[in-house]
Amino acid sequence: MTSGIGIYIIIFSCKIIEVSFATLRMVLITKGEKFKGAIMALFEITIWLVVSANVLSNLATDPMKGVMYALGYVVGNYMGSLVEEKIAIGVITATIITSSKITKL
Repeated sequence: MTSGIGIYIIIFSCKIIEVSFATLRMVLITKGEKFKGAIMALFEITIWLVVSANVLSNLATDPMKGVMYALGYVVGNYMGSLVEEKIAIGVITATIITSSKITKL
Protein backbone atom coordinates (compact mmCIF):
# COMPACT_ATOMS: atom_id res chain seq x y z
CA MET A 1 0.00 0.00 0.00
CA THR A 2 1.10 3.55 -0.62
CA SER A 3 2.60 5.39 2.34
CA GLY A 4 3.67 8.90 3.18
CA ILE A 5 2.25 11.87 1.34
CA GLY A 6 0.94 9.66 -1.46
CA ILE A 7 -1.70 8.05 0.74
CA TYR A 8 -2.86 11.48 1.93
CA ILE A 9 -3.31 12.66 -1.65
CA ILE A 10 -5.20 9.48 -2.52
CA ILE A 11 -7.52 9.81 0.50
CA PHE A 12 -8.15 13.50 -0.23
CA SER A 13 -8.79 12.93 -3.95
CA CYS A 14 -11.00 9.88 -3.50
CA LYS A 15 -13.10 11.65 -0.87
CA ILE A 16 -13.63 14.58 -3.25
CA ILE A 17 -14.80 12.19 -5.97
CA GLU A 18 -17.03 10.24 -3.58
CA VAL A 19 -18.78 13.30 -2.15
CA SER A 20 -19.18 14.84 -5.61
CA PHE A 21 -20.84 11.60 -6.72
CA ALA A 22 -23.12 11.79 -3.67
CA THR A 23 -24.21 15.31 -4.59
CA LEU A 24 -24.94 14.33 -8.19
CA ARG A 25 -26.70 11.13 -7.07
CA MET A 26 -29.09 13.09 -4.85
CA VAL A 27 -29.91 15.49 -7.68
CA LEU A 28 -30.50 12.62 -10.12
CA ILE A 29 -32.81 10.79 -7.73
CA THR A 30 -34.70 13.98 -6.93
CA LYS A 31 -35.21 14.57 -10.66
CA GLY A 32 -36.59 11.03 -11.12
CA GLU A 33 -33.46 9.49 -12.66
CA LYS A 34 -33.50 6.52 -10.27
CA PHE A 35 -31.42 4.14 -12.38
CA LYS A 36 -28.67 6.70 -12.99
CA GLY A 37 -28.76 7.55 -9.29
CA ALA A 38 -28.38 3.88 -8.38
CA ILE A 39 -25.35 3.52 -10.66
CA MET A 40 -23.78 6.60 -9.05
CA ALA A 41 -24.48 5.07 -5.63
CA LEU A 42 -22.57 1.91 -6.60
CA PHE A 43 -19.42 3.90 -7.37
CA GLU A 44 -19.93 6.22 -4.41
CA ILE A 45 -20.23 3.44 -1.83
CA THR A 46 -17.31 1.48 -3.31
CA ILE A 47 -15.04 4.49 -2.98
CA TRP A 48 -16.36 5.22 0.52
CA LEU A 49 -15.78 1.65 1.69
CA VAL A 50 -12.18 1.47 0.49
CA VAL A 51 -11.20 4.94 1.71
CA SER A 52 -12.96 4.66 5.08
CA ALA A 53 -11.38 1.27 5.77
CA ASN A 54 -7.94 2.70 5.05
CA VAL A 55 -8.47 5.77 7.23
CA LEU A 56 -9.96 3.86 10.17
CA SER A 57 -7.40 1.04 10.10
CA ASN A 58 -4.76 3.12 11.88
CA LEU A 59 -6.29 6.51 12.61
CA ALA A 60 -4.79 6.63 16.11
CA THR A 61 -1.23 6.31 14.78
CA ASP A 62 -1.77 8.48 11.68
CA PRO A 63 -4.35 11.19 12.44
CA MET A 64 -3.39 13.08 9.28
CA LYS A 65 -5.47 10.52 7.36
CA GLY A 66 -8.52 11.77 9.24
CA VAL A 67 -7.63 15.37 8.48
CA MET A 68 -7.28 14.60 4.77
CA TYR A 69 -10.56 12.68 4.84
CA ALA A 70 -12.34 15.68 6.39
CA LEU A 71 -10.75 18.15 3.97
CA GLY A 72 -11.73 15.93 1.04
CA TYR A 73 -15.30 15.92 2.33
CA VAL A 74 -15.41 19.72 2.46
CA VAL A 75 -13.88 20.19 -0.98
CA GLY A 76 -16.07 17.39 -2.39
CA ASN A 77 -19.23 19.18 -1.30
CA TYR A 78 -18.05 22.37 -2.96
CA MET A 79 -16.92 20.60 -6.14
CA GLY A 80 -20.14 18.57 -6.35
CA SER A 81 -22.24 21.71 -6.21
CA LEU A 82 -20.06 23.35 -8.89
CA VAL A 83 -20.35 20.33 -11.19
CA GLU A 84 -24.13 20.19 -10.70
CA GLU A 85 -24.37 23.90 -11.45
CA LYS A 86 -22.34 23.51 -14.65
CA ILE A 87 -24.33 20.58 -16.04
CA ALA A 88 -27.59 22.05 -14.68
CA ILE A 89 -29.27 18.77 -13.81
CA GLY A 90 -31.41 20.38 -11.13
CA VAL A 91 -32.30 23.57 -12.99
CA ILE A 92 -35.22 24.17 -15.31
CA THR A 93 -35.61 27.47 -17.15
CA ALA A 94 -38.95 28.51 -18.58
CA THR A 95 -39.47 31.46 -20.88
CA ILE A 96 -43.02 32.72 -21.24
CA ILE A 97 -43.92 35.04 -24.10
CA THR A 98 -47.38 36.53 -24.14
CA SER A 99 -49.11 39.27 -26.11
CA SER A 100 -51.14 40.51 -23.15
CA LYS A 101 -49.93 42.52 -20.20
CA ILE A 102 -49.21 40.38 -17.16
CA THR A 103 -49.39 42.12 -13.83
CA LYS A 104 -49.00 39.12 -11.56
CA LEU A 105 -47.94 35.48 -11.97
